[in-house]
Amino acid sequence: MKDKKRTLLLGFFLLWMAAGAAYASNTGGLPSCQAALSSYQAQLNICTNELSATQATLSSCQTQLNVCTNELSAAQAFPATGQTTSYAAGDDGALTPGTALSYTDNGDGTITDNDTKLMWEKKDQTSMGPHNVNNIYPWSGSCSVTTTDACGTDADCPAGESCLAGDGQDIFPLGMTVFQWVAQLNATSFAGHTDWRLPDVKELQSIQDYGTFQPQVAAAFNTACSSGCTITSCSCTQSGNYWSSTTNAVVSSQAWMVNYGLGGSILESKLALERVRAVRGSL
Repeated sequence: MKDKKRTLLLGFFLLWMAAGAAYASNTGGLPSCQAALSSYQAQLNICTNELSATQATLSSCQTQLNVCTNELSAAQAFPATGQTTSYAAGDDGALTPGTALSYTDNGDGTITDNDTKLMWEKKDQTSMGPHNVNNIYPWSGSCSVTTTDACGTDADCPAGESCLAGDGQDIFPLGMTVFQWVAQLNATSFAGHTDWRLPDVKELQSIQDYGTFQPQVAAAFNTACSSGCTITSCSCTQSGNYWSSTTNAVVSSQAWMVNYGLGGSILESKLALERVRAVRGSL
């Protein structure tokens, strides 16, 4: 009986020692645990809020990415020729490959190609105006002192010299080259933009409409064209040659032009007087 009592006392003693050790290892007891738990909960809330904000940002980024992807896809659409009449099975008119020609008149003297996203200058018949469809210019002029040097602007001439030209409106040296004409558009911020340029030959070809003739362009580029009309009331295109910025790779004194009468591209001396249409943007 005494042995059993000793055993029980020993058991109680050991339990008391274990409880004391457990209490000692958790300084502060229950209040300390509750404070730690509260701190952890606060940190968890912060992390949850940050995660929520990150997810919202990610969603916004994904939306913008989708918009950009759609715009890029649309911008890379290759325009069709415009020919819809078929003359043989499997020809252009039967298959009509490419994206249908589509244009938007922006109401400010410009036209946007909805396929390529290029913005084009409209032409009119305002007397002496910079957008007159009958105005003609040379591709290049000559430097004022070293007259054998061809130039597009003053920047192409030696320091202190000017690039001089005669055009269809003003005799030499009062005229302008096509590049000086474009610089004039940028200097006046035509249609609110200062990045107008001379189109390359492929860009000029992109607005040809092979479903029509003389001029070979869509109606957006040739509507209500009459004497005295302005770029906001009409759109004009002559059935003739229009300069591109592309030089003949073999004969550098020649440049490529696109003919909107019979169609096709031809080469001409850079001193010839031809029409021009400005463009902005890029393919």
